[in-house]
Amino acid sequence: MKKVTAGRDALGDFAPKFAELNDDVLFGEVWSREDKLPARDRSIVTVTALMASGVLDSSLAFHIGEAKKNGVTKEEMAEILTHVAFYAGRKHGQHSAWQKKSIRTKEENIMLGNFEYSNPTKLYFGEDSLCSLNKELPKYGKNVQLIYGGGSIKKNGIYDQVMELLKSNGKVVIEDGGVMPNPTVEKLREGVRIARENHVDFLLAVGGGSCCDYAKAVSVSVHCDEDPWEKYYIRFEEPDCEIVPVGCVLTMVGTGSEMNGGAVITNHDQKLKIGHVFGDAVMPKFAILNPKFTFTLPKEQMVAGIYDIFNHICEQYFSGEDDNTSDYISEALMKSVIHSSRIAIQNPEDYEARSNIMWAATWALNTLVSRGKSTDWMVHMLGQAVGAYTDATHGMTLSAVSLPYYRYIMPYGLSKFCRFAVNVWEVNPAGKADEQVAREGLSCMEVWMKELGLTMNLHELGATEEMLQGIANGTLIMEGGYKVLNHDEVLEIVKNSL
Repeated sequence: MKKVTAGRDALGDFAPKFAELNDDVLFGEVWSREDKLPARDRSIVTVTALMASGVLDSSLAFHIGEAKKNGVTKEEMAEILTHVAFYAGRKHGQHSAWQKKSIRTKEENIMLGNFEYSNPTKLYFGEDSLCSLNKELPKYGKNVQLIYGGGSIKKNGIYDQVMELLKSNGKVVIEDGGVMPNPTVEKLREGVRIARENHVDFLLAVGGGSCCDYAKAVSVSVHCDEDPWEKYYIRFEEPDCEIVPVGCVLTMVGTGSEMNGGAVITNHDQKLKIGHVFGDAVMPKFAILNPKFTFTLPKEQMVAGIYDIFNHICEQYFSGEDDNTSDYISEALMKSVIHSSRIAIQNPEDYEARSNIMWAATWALNTLVSRGKSTDWMVHMLGQAVGAYTDATHGMTLSAVSLPYYRYIMPYGLSKFCRFAVNVWEVNPAGKADEQVAREGLSCMEVWMKELGLTMNLHELGATEEMLQGIANGTLIMEGGYKVLNHDEVLEIVKNSL
């Protein structure tokens, strides 16, 4: 069997023991005992075990691909999956869903017909939504860590409103300001110290996605007896300690962090910006969304958030080739964002437009439209790698790299890019080849991005040619899209983004 180095390539510098166990023991010893059990049979056993365990993500796709290399034919794999589905699916009461779904090889994409959906976050939406703090605050202890950013909430009056409600509910407020647009590991450790010293019972984030992300990272770290960066962001382990509950009051939209478990942290020393998506227990207990709180945002922050919303939808949409309900929802959300964004840049205080943008942001990443999808998060991986070097605004890193990436992978998912062009951008396909239609769709997207005033290349973000290799090295490779990139392809895309 070919020597495996994936563990060392990805985590060798940070988690050498894990890399050793993965590469040398699992693949180097167990998989290599082909005299005891051939690799072909091991592949069949592995795929069966993953399905039986309910593991239907990129791990299954990878091992289906390996099975093909080990001699399992497409027809045999389809039969294996169908057979196992009757037994593994019955365990979850879903065998009928497996019977109905289309089974494909990795190259043809896999419809993830079995999935779970849960979102415990309660939303309060509208002009009077802040008053809902009176309903929520009594549920938690007296010591509240108030998390916010650079202090804009003190200028626009939101801080005073929140403080009044906290004090009227008898809370002791411990302030934790200065959360930066890309929260750092140093800031995380500071927040953990503040929470521990003050025996904090509840974390209230007032701000945008960065504040929400930071609050969730603090929540899983306060009672953790290990270094949170190593545990959660290098080894990607889940919390096994008490979690401090989080609530959010949004003043900027884009990330959807108010209704998911994601928490992105930057380590400048290691040139890494990594997101960990935690489970239900870490999701905010509630989120308060008042569109008027977004009116005073600078235009650059507003449009960066708008593109973050749009890109979230794209990264779930551009995966899979099946007829999936999620894709119809995504197309409607994208059209709504395009329409409302054009109104908002002309009149930032148009309540209807800003409320639709705010609601679309939540829909874009509350995990609903990702159900039944493999999802492609390579644009975010590229953008985060750029952010680790430039500390640029998150939405702008995405806008700088997304078009070069999508143009690169378009031939591998041509039918979906055609659908995107026709259904979202209203490109007329008559008399045109599929590739022409798809390219016109991306050109329409580019025109809209320039209309918003988004950053269209890495040079504008301060990236230099000398940084490109490091950016490529720091880009995590995802497997959910139409093309799994290698390092050279990542580097090419980054160069085309400069």
